[in-house]
Order: sequence, then structure tokens, then C-alpha cells
Amino acid sequence: MVKSSVIYIFCVLATFNVYAQKEKKAIFSYVAINAGTFLATQTKIESNETGKLLEKYNSPGVSFGLTYTAEKSHFFMSGGLNARILPVGYQILIKNKDLTGNPANIGSDDLHIKSSEYFFQILSVPFKIGYQTLENNAKQKFWVNAGVEANFTSGQGLDAGYMRTETHPTTYPTFILGGGVSKVQKNGDQLRFGLEYNISNTTIINGTYDVTLKNSSANGTFSDTGTYIGFNFAYAFKLKKHNHN
Repeated sequence: MVKSSVIYIFCVLATFNVYAQKEKKAIFSYVAINAGTFLATQTKIESNETGKLLEKYNSPGVSFGLTYTAEKSHFFMSGGLNARILPVGYQILIKNKDLTGNPANIGSDDLHIKSSEYFFQILSVPFKIGYQTLENNAKQKFWVNAGVEANFTSGQGLDAGYMRTETHPTTYPTFILGGGVSKVQKNGDQLRFGLEYNISNTTIINGTYDVTLKNSSANGTFSDTGTYIGFNFAYAFKLKKHNHN
């Protein structure tokens, strides 16, 4: 599936290249190394009791990959291969009087835990189309893009403290909206900075939690679709370089 998706994207890009040549308009192509960070926006922790013992703890994920871009005047198309790590984050506060095996008259510290586990890996094949301004006097181009992404997860399980989570082998689509700025270098390469909103309607992580207290217990569920808002940075190598005066 990954192989066929990659072949499809590069066939589309090749078609774009042929079209540009027929129109006798300049086309430029780049290979970029990109990295970024993001925050998941659809993490859910639900309690089976009144009130929440566990709560969401925002932990930044990480991403990296390779991208091929073909651009012609205001328009561009891109595809590539990316990987990202989606963290499982939660925080818990247990009052001293509720700690198991700890009499209320001994010690005064509550138990406050913040946990981030970087465990779940996602491979993806994105395809985007975009619009950009022409290069200005400051050697900058501003751009927006939109696209789709095929994502692939393997079966993974995590037992971290009070939380037990897992994923199953899944292939699912996400939708991408982005924007940013490119700084054109003297040799034609580009530094790119951008924001991205990646939208998923598929729950990819499911889990449960169970906390034993002194005189009771608390339990609930954890889930995440992987939807995120992120920042990315890329250095794009121009395949046919020319000097910018």
C-alpha cells in the first residue's frame, strides 16, 4: 500500500512536469528535508465516575521526512514520505489521604504525576497542492496549501503506569491545511517555515486507566484520533540551481 501510494504521487508530479514543459513555462523542482513538532487536539480522557482523576497533559509530538516539490509560477505540487511520533500524555493528582497504604497522618505530600510516553509511530504519504506569491525584494515567498495523506500504523501496545493503550494495524486518510513562508537562498535553495493543521476522523489509539485508591478506585478510557496543529521547518535543495542576484 505504501509503495503504490508513493508511485501514484510521483506519477502525478511527473505529469505536472510534462504539462509545464508543453506550456513552455519554467518549472523548478526541489527535494526537502523537513522536521517539525505538533500538539494533538483531539485527545480524550473520560472517567467512569463523577469528576476526573486523570486529565490530558499536552505533550509535543515530533515529525520528520522527505518531500519532493515541483513549482511553476504561483502553483506547486508536492509529495513525499513522512514519519511522526504521537505521544500519550496524562497527568494525575491523588490527595495524600487517598494514597494506598499511606495513613493520612503520615506525610503531607500529594501524588502529582505528569507522564508523556513517546511510543506510537505513524508513517504517512502526503500529497499537496498549493499557491504561492512571487519572490519579493526580501527573497521571500508566502504560500498556502491543502492536501490529503495516507497514514499507516502497526499494532502497538503500551502499559505506562496507570494507562494501558494500544493501536491496531490501520490505514486511514487525513486532510491537510497549511501555510507559511519560504526564504530563497543565493544558490536557489529554500528555507521553509510553516504551520499545518492535520485532520483525522479515525480513532487510532484506544486505552483504559485504572487507579486504586485507599478506599475506592477510579477508571476510565483514553482515545486519540491523531489530529494535530503543528509547526514545521524544511531545507529544500533545488535540483537545478541558479544564482539569485
